[in-house]
Amino acid sequence: MKYQLERLKTAEELQELELEEFYVIRVPKEELSKAIVRFSKTNPIYQHLKRAKDASLVLVHSASKELANCMDYKVEMVSVPKRRPITVEQYQVANDVWPCYFFPFKEPKSVEVMKYEKVIDMLFQHEKNLQRNESKILLKSNKDLSNKKKNLESCSDGCSKICVIVDPKTGEVLSSEVDSSDFFGHSVFKCIENVSKSKIGYLCTGYIAFVLDEPCNFCAMAFIHGRIFAVYLVNYRNTFNSAISTNKINYNKNLNHHYAVYRIIKK
Repeated sequence: MKYQLERLKTAEELQELELEEFYVIRVPKEELSKAIVRFSKTNPIYQHLKRAKDASLVLVHSASKELANCMDYKVEMVSVPKRRPITVEQYQVANDVWPCYFFPFKEPKSVEVMKYEKVIDMLFQHEKNLQRNESKILLKSNKDLSNKKKNLESCSDGCSKICVIVDPKTGEVLSSEVDSSDFFGHSVFKCIENVSKSKIGYLCTGYIAFVLDEPCNFCAMAFIHGRIFAVYLVNYRNTFNSAISTNKINYNKNLNHHYAVYRIIKK
């Protein structure tokens, strides 16, 4: 196998430990079970937190609320994990602070993309061709350095540079396009438009896309509107306003569709 895949992690998977102050009561060991039952009925806490620690401490509720139902106990304050752990690393860190339940992140259903090696090969070949063209532009230019830089940028900018949309059920290549200079000439937009015209179903539902570079904001959003299943790319942009690598628009819970993104890495 010439390539390996690396899934873009969600913001939740990358979250570091955040703490919140909680009231706890210290009870004798023989009264622990009784206290847990009592406060479980009257004082709800976050689902990822266990009620007791060290057979003597029982969580009451967040310190942001008025203290209630524990006047007959000694009350203390502790810091507990505010968010539920969804990765093994998060769980290990959180559980050291206060006992937690583990809510493992559910990996998106993946597609066996390695049977599309020829498509992936084409992405890398297209990248090589672009690099050769950029070199030619610099060699031919006899102007000053600023103009050379401008020429290079004009050749390198744009969107994904190339896009291929595939039906993973049949292996059929439904559309392939390269970027052109006009705004609506981005390869992603053209591919989605081509597929929507040729298929009975809703746009790109269930299909996968291969692109060279991370798409621009416009095209990353077009994938959402197009109901793409997953996107496989070679290069992230990693700039402050990058739609996917930075802002993770593909995982945005406020939008009505989401898609996984995988980086293709040469072995």
